[in-house]
Amino acid sequence: MRLLFAGNSMLILFIICLSLGTNALPAPNKLHKITKGLCDKEDELAKISCMSVREHEQIWGGMLKYQSAYPLNSVLIKQAVEHIAREELRKALNLPPPHPWGHYNSTEPSDAELASAPTIEAYFDLKEPRLLSHSLDNTYFFEHNFPPAIEFLDRRVPVIRTIFNCRFSKVRPLDSAGVTDKKTIDRMVDEFSNIGTVSNRVKERLFDFQCVFNNL
Repeated sequence: MRLLFAGNSMLILFIICLSLGTNALPAPNKLHKITKGLCDKEDELAKISCMSVREHEQIWGGMLKYQSAYPLNSVLIKQAVEHIAREELRKALNLPPPHPWGHYNSTEPSDAELASAPTIEAYFDLKEPRLLSHSLDNTYFFEHNFPPAIEFLDRRVPVIRTIFNCRFSKVRPLDSAGVTDKKTIDRMVDEFSNIGTVSNRVKERLFDFQCVFNNL
């Protein structure tokens, strides 16, 4: 089995590098540095152990063996963390869960559209971060591939939601009596743009190469 793993290492490394470059996110701003310092639980993230062979296969309902599941999961898990962040962002704003997938639209809303948005939800729908990986144009996965990965992360790494919930709550304080203005939404969207620090850390631990190799 070690020989098979070595033979597929170049494919795995290629997909990992590709996924790290997907949906590149801006550098942290000052507000993000504050929320990161208050919310990121590095001690808990450091305790995450790598995924087992069985865990890799379970995400695919036993339809894929480990050698096929591993490189796919290296992309899927990172995108699933981003999906969890979207859920927590909407939850912090008391909005419904993310909309069903549609085709990717890279067109930014105009100033006139933003100014004329009749409700906070309508404004957020215009400002909500658009990710190619969460659209019908995702070239790796269907929307229905995500729930098993999200369920796995919620069970295995619940601290992910804790971190995102904390970050967004710091930007929109819970004592705000439910009042949210457009500037607050702008700040929360900016905070979302920095989720890569968490998704990369989680992926680094779950796919730690030495740990994976030792458990084969």
